[in-house]
Amino acid sequence: MTNEQIAQKIERITKEFQELGSQISELTAMSTERLEEYRNEAMSDIHAKITDTSREVKKQVKVADEYAHQNPWAIVAGFSVAGLVLGILLSQISSKK
Repeated sequence: MTNEQIAQKIERITKEFQELGSQISELTAMSTERLEEYRNEAMSDIHAKITDTSREVKKQVKVADEYAHQNPWAIVAGFSVAGLVLGILLSQISSKK
């Protein structure tokens, strides 16, 4: 192989590496763009779900508030029963020690 042939091969290899480098750069840019799109879609979905959940929680709080104002004695009775049950359980735990 002559020096000229070696130089031509080195030149071809160099060009191929440069082409591969530019292809890798393009693929990296495409991958980055795709990941950015996925991230944006995911963030949009999360925001929508948070908004929906917040709206639903506000509705449920409003319903509970209205129920408590319409039936205050039912709420008092419910908490009284819960306190009684909790007191019984705590006294049984204390007596076992």
